[in-house]
Amino acid sequence: MTPEQFKDELQNEVRRIILPYWMFKACDMQQGGYWGSIGADGKVNKSAAKGSILHCRIMWSFSAAYGVFNEEALLNHADRARNFIQNHLIQADNKRLGWHSKNLKSFENLDDECIAQAYWLYALSEYDIHANQGACSDTTLEAWFNLQQLFKHKTFDVVSSETGYTWRTWLHIIEALDKFASLSFRPDVIRCLTNLLDRTLELLNRHAQLNLNVPHLCASSWLLIKWVTNWQPDKRSLAIKLACSMVDSAISTGLDSNNGFCLTEQDKNQYGWVQAEAMLACWRCYMETGEQKYLDQVLNSWAFIRQHISDPVFGEWHWKSNGSTSTTDEKAGFWKCPYHNNRACLEIYNDLSEMGIKMWKQ
Repeated sequence: MTPEQFKDELQNEVRRIILPYWMFKACDMQQGGYWGSIGADGKVNKSAAKGSILHCRIMWSFSAAYGVFNEEALLNHADRARNFIQNHLIQADNKRLGWHSKNLKSFENLDDECIAQAYWLYALSEYDIHANQGACSDTTLEAWFNLQQLFKHKTFDVVSSETGYTWRTWLHIIEALDKFASLSFRPDVIRCLTNLLDRTLELLNRHAQLNLNVPHLCASSWLLIKWVTNWQPDKRSLAIKLACSMVDSAISTGLDSNNGFCLTEQDKNQYGWVQAEAMLACWRCYMETGEQKYLDQVLNSWAFIRQHISDPVFGEWHWKSNGSTSTTDEKAGFWKCPYHNNRACLEIYNDLSEMGIKMWKQ
């Protein structure tokens, strides 16, 4: 496969398979927003709560896609998600994002409350960059202050606790701050972000002891390169070394003989979101090192996704690799949203477009 062919397939995946599902099948045309749950058989659970994570991810995905393809229909759906969040998912007493439409305060734990606020800031920042001419809105600034209150005295922890958040939560916090800093360039945000990156580099330097699962190894690797490139370019060499080490670990522990990545050595399910993070992580390592093994895995992962995960007939991606239409598997749900898949495709597509890649590195 040539770079141009890969680029065309990625664009088709986003514009013809992933996003149209949410535009035409997942919209609640009566009550607004998007349905809270749709089975793999296409049946809508109209009584399901509409989650804040779902709507933030949709808002981010359509904002990011609008920034790439400049189609008004994409912006319309970013607006649709944003309006539903502001009208139905914001807590009146503290202006923070709630958990879902049936009970705004029913967070399962402290981590989930913080993750929700991080997603809101992440989505708002992406929206402002592309739809608000790069101007930081008052709502986005408020989201920053709300998120800061939740993490400023917290530590990195292995398990969720009163004093510390898990690595999964910190990933989302730093992800949101990176996007917000790119929008606002506020000195206080950049100081906070670089401080967190220092702690992240120290933490990931001993990632073998952290017991991270395969998708967290992969997400941590490519995000680390991106963050350090943006804010601490003098530490890029260390970030690339750590990223490649984490990806190598993910390949050795999670890659199955069919070129699908398992969640863990114990959980052999090959979830769609795990394949997206693994493909993107291998891509970023290939871009930084030029090593053929990473490109080979990118293309193998893409072939696996197209054969077992992507659903070109009914749209979106299957929850996991067997492509089951069982009603136990959701096509849309609280966490099943156009996020990991859309992001991976857009990140690689943007690299191929911006760098004008015509031939693979030799």
